[in-house]
Amino acid sequence: VVGFCRDVGLPTTLGGVGLDAADEATLRRIAEVASEPESLVLNEPFAITPQKVYDALLAADRVGSAC
Repeated sequence: VVGFCRDVGLPTTLGGVGLDAADEATLRRIAEVASEPESLVLNEPFAITPQKVYDALLAADRVGSAC
C-alpha cells in the first residue's frame, strides 16, 4: 500500500498530511473524534477505542517512514 501511495503521490506519513507525530495532544484529539459514535470506523468487526486509533496513527506513520 505504501508503494502504491508513493507511486501516485499520496502522503505516507503524518508529516505528509501536515501533522507532527510528536504532537500527542492533536493526535489524541483526532483519535477521539474518529471514535465518536457516528464515525464510520465503528463499522469495523472489532472494538474501536481512541487509544487504538491513536496507536494506529503512530504505527502507520512508522511504516510510512520506514519504506
